[in-house]
Amino acid sequence: MHPSARLTHHFFCEESVLFTYIAQLEAEESPALPAAFGNVQQGVTRMMMDHDHTGDELRRLREIVNNYWPAADACTTYRALYHALAALERELHQHIHLGNNILFPRALAAAKEQ
Repeated sequence: MHPSARLTHHFFCEESVLFTYIAQLEAEESPALPAAFGNVQQGVTRMMMDHDHTGDELRRLREIVNNYWPAADACTTYRALYHALAALERELHQHIHLGNNILFPRALAAAKEQ
């Protein structure tokens, strides 16, 4: 699967399925995850595996583009691209941190209580 398609699929699963489930769980409703997710632990595990994979891809990208440091003679477009790639990495790391370290543990604890 193309990396952009994989990222789009991940965001869809997270935002439309898992986040909706977590919001309903925290509202003390009795939500049901789609069969493809199994249970909340499986859904969280799948999302965390995606996050790990994305982290690996970001590390490889950073190596390829010399830590987002363009060549001295790079044109403005190249410099803008490197700047945008660095911003994308920061935002994805923030997304991964919020999911893995804040939201997912809270959701697993809420699921245990029900």
